[in-house]
Amino acid sequence: MWSRVSQDTQIQVVRDVLTLKARYSGLRVCGSIWTCPVCAAKISERRAAELAQAITQARNLDIEVALLTVTVPHVRGESLADLLAALRKAWRSFTSGGTSGRLRRAIGLVGTIRNTEVTYGENGWHPHFHCLMFFRGKLVDLEEIQRAWGEHWQKCAVSAGLREPSTEHGLTIQPGDYAARYVSKWGLEHEMTKSMAKKSRVGGRTPFDIADDFADGKDVEKNAALWREYATAFKGQRQLYWSAGLKKLLVVEDKTDEEVLAEEEERPAELVVQLTWPEWTAIRLRHRATLLMLAEESPHLIRGWLNDRVEASYKSIPPPPEPTESASPLVLAAVEPPGQVEILPADSVSSPQRELFPLPADPPADPPADPPADPLASRLARWKARRELLYRRALGIHP
Repeated sequence: MWSRVSQDTQIQVVRDVLTLKARYSGLRVCGSIWTCPVCAAKISERRAAELAQAITQARNLDIEVALLTVTVPHVRGESLADLLAALRKAWRSFTSGGTSGRLRRAIGLVGTIRNTEVTYGENGWHPHFHCLMFFRGKLVDLEEIQRAWGEHWQKCAVSAGLREPSTEHGLTIQPGDYAARYVSKWGLEHEMTKSMAKKSRVGGRTPFDIADDFADGKDVEKNAALWREYATAFKGQRQLYWSAGLKKLLVVEDKTDEEVLAEEEERPAELVVQLTWPEWTAIRLRHRATLLMLAEESPHLIRGWLNDRVEASYKSIPPPPEPTESASPLVLAAVEPPGQVEILPADSVSSPQRELFPLPADPPADPPADPPADPLASRLARWKARRELLYRRALGIHP
């Protein structure tokens, strides 16, 4: 899990001295580009920089760049894994064989970088490919080139078992500056990384929108099933696929996601705030993105904001139920603040509490028979034990 904390490690928010981007330090990393917003932010930022470097170097070598997008019709109920498998099969046919060779030679294609994106909407899953094309020729007649490539894509999609793509939207080619601008989207800064807050969108939801809706309690079972399907389908997949030899041609260093994450921790950064355990507990589920935004834009507001979050987290503890009279034998259990005690029924103390607060040995005389358990007293004991645990953590005492 990307939110786990290494033992004896302080959780910090630091800001990169070069990019001024904020990040967490002291958390374990999983390296998942598809399901972890923390790792996705770090890896995607590096990949976006690599793409920008590739485009700059290509122009220095008089190599043109264009953005090609391919998609296929889809309907609700289709499996995402099956759609991705068929889409990849269609792409392999599209980029190999005699027809592909003729089309590539016509524009002097020297290499490609492919990215996979997916959304979920009224018609179900919608996976599609974006591809940066690097070529030495000129797109003199863009309409004719797009028509020829589009017809080839339609045949490849149908042969792979997919529905026939439309002539208008099945394949599109955007030249020049549009491709360079799209690189920033491949950085995924707002779609898949730090921005966990909801945004209004027209059309389908991204996978992290689905996770947001689940966290907000919206259609929980359906969104949980969609997230599991997405995570399973994309497990082990790369974010970007470079054609053979292109990185060497454009002088881009080849690094794995794990190497990128390791370098990220070693980059020079300044400390913005060090979090206590109660502060991390209060913000880790829903407010991590907000804290990073404050660290980048308004660090002077962080301390007051953290105090408010901690106070709100304590207020969220439900009030104890009203106690009822009970004839149960009495034992001692610790309650707030640490050091004071309160009399509670013996049968209301659970096993974990007995480990935290050992009871004295039983008297030699035979105890009286236990009366029936009191459910309300048990709830009261559990509530007080939870509150005691929070206070212990606030004081740095970890049971």
